[in-house]
Amino acid sequence: NLVAIADAAKMDGSWLARGEGDPFRESEGHWNFYVFDTPLAAGAGTNADLHDRQEKIGQLTFPVNAVPYLAGKGSLAGYYVRGESMEPLVPDGALVIVDSSALGRSFSGDGMYAFAYDDMIRLKWITKTLDGLIIRSENRERYPEEFIPAERANEVQIGGRVLAVLKCMLIPTPKRLARKSATFSNLRAKTDS
Repeated sequence: NLVAIADAAKMDGSWLARGEGDPFRESEGHWNFYVFDTPLAAGAGTNADLHDRQEKIGQLTFPVNAVPYLAGKGSLAGYYVRGESMEPLVPDGALVIVDSSALGRSFSGDGMYAFAYDDMIRLKWITKTLDGLIIRSENRERYPEEFIPAERANEVQIGGRVLAVLKCMLIPTPKRLARKSATFSNLRAKTDS
């Protein structure tokens, strides 16, 4: 019975039967949202366009009581972060939950945003001043702040405001392994002496 399958999977029965609409429905007490393939760059930027068709690569469901501050937010979307400029708050490989209802709109207040500027998609802190926008990284020692003058601020395309950061298990890369090995060697040298 298709209805029983749809109810058990918390899916929309019309999608199961005819492929119409959204396959996942909001279930009572749960938030459902998609994760997209466009990476948000915490660094120099990802060469892409926020208005390009983004492919859905997954779907997440959270109990409402686990993330109550998401109540009443617009359209939620998940994006993976690539780069180190937002560390330690947003590590390389983290998944961010973004309120994407503001896609393409102008800046709406200080905060962490997914945005496009100069054909690059990025994840940074944005602060509005009378003179323009200040773009900041979390890792300010390695990544200096940038300034976008007021006359160019309308060129910033907002993809969404970051609402949550999910710190995922990172896939080992040579750089991470070298850093971990160096840290372990330093710790071992201190304990051996």
